[in-house]
Amino acid sequence: MSGRRATSKQLWPLLVALEGPSGCGKSTLVPLVAAGLVQQGVPALAVSNNDSGRWGPVIRDLAGRPDRSLTLALATAAARAELREGSSHDVILICDRYVMSSFVYQGFAGVSQDALWGFNADLMAGASSYLLQLSAVDLERRRGLRPAGKTDWFKGQLTAQDEIQLFAKAADALGSRGHSVKAVDAAPIAQEVAGVVIGCILRDRESLR
Repeated sequence: MSGRRATSKQLWPLLVALEGPSGCGKSTLVPLVAAGLVQQGVPALAVSNNDSGRWGPVIRDLAGRPDRSLTLALATAAARAELREGSSHDVILICDRYVMSSFVYQGFAGVSQDALWGFNADLMAGASSYLLQLSAVDLERRRGLRPAGKTDWFKGQLTAQDEIQLFAKAADALGSRGHSVKAVDAAPIAQEVAGVVIGCILRDRESLR
């Protein structure tokens, strides 16, 4: 059994997660990073933990229900598993959110870090995370430029500073468990930030295998 499991993981694509508070620029950067890698001759695909594949509608429904935090944590983990198992080994997945976001949002909703790690530990193989960092003032300004829309219940209870602090703690928690986490200044223009991330990926990708 363990041999089959290890072989299966070896077939998974590398995954680079862009993480950070809502409004920090992840959705803008993910396609820019993927396209930049392709221009460098590295096959890459822009994906989303919460919106790619069959799990998207389930996740969006559960995110609006405060009494389904454990179910949501399991659904997001299932979406990650399908992303890894269902993608070509030869491509790098550039993912909008991954496990760090569960540590923040499902952790805030009451699911323990030990439980969240248990659901996701296997899915960290060949994965790394980039935490996009902004000041609370800059984050609020960017949020003010976005059109109003439906938000997850837990995000409505968190200030910009709350999210920044929770992501910093989640990054530390994942780093202490051996996961690769890099902090990136997200204040410059998107193309500049994407260039920094692309450079790091090109330098580090072999060490993630």
